[in-house]
Amino acid sequence: VLLLQLLRDAEKLKLWLGLCEEGAILEAEEIPEGADANAAHKDTTDEEEHEKFLTARAASGTLAMAVGADTAVGQALVKLDVARTIVSLLESCQPELVHRALVLVTELATAAEETDVNKSNAVHLVEGGVVAAIGVVLKMGNAQLGGIARDAAQALSTAMGKSS
Repeated sequence: VLLLQLLRDAEKLKLWLGLCEEGAILEAEEIPEGADANAAHKDTTDEEEHEKFLTARAASGTLAMAVGADTAVGQALVKLDVARTIVSLLESCQPELVHRALVLVTELATAAEETDVNKSNAVHLVEGGVVAAIGVVLKMGNAQLGGIARDAAQALSTAMGKSS
């Protein structure tokens, strides 16, 4: 409960978003086709960058779970342009970060009991380029992430079509 209260605070939430973005350091073009992105990350980064990756993984997972537990956190994230952070995580092509970003997308589009909140969140994500970034995930060729990406896209589509 204390963590959720902290995450409703925009100043503290900015830090969490920054930690997510800082760890999403590999771009898709830096990873050879068919290569394991996690292995590529470990091979091409020093210890400090690996720590940033681990921190981003923890921060993005925490945000995804927090949105599912407290819609006020989701609304605060949208006010801080969470779409930008989600796009950077999705385009990192690091499976663990991509997975957490996709869960965050799904939670933002489905967590609120009020469909207008879900729709508002979905509009923010779509306008922020998340759909195109989901397309990058689908091109990764990872079957598990592809399924989660399709679910996230469906959640966005459903949320966009609803209002109370």
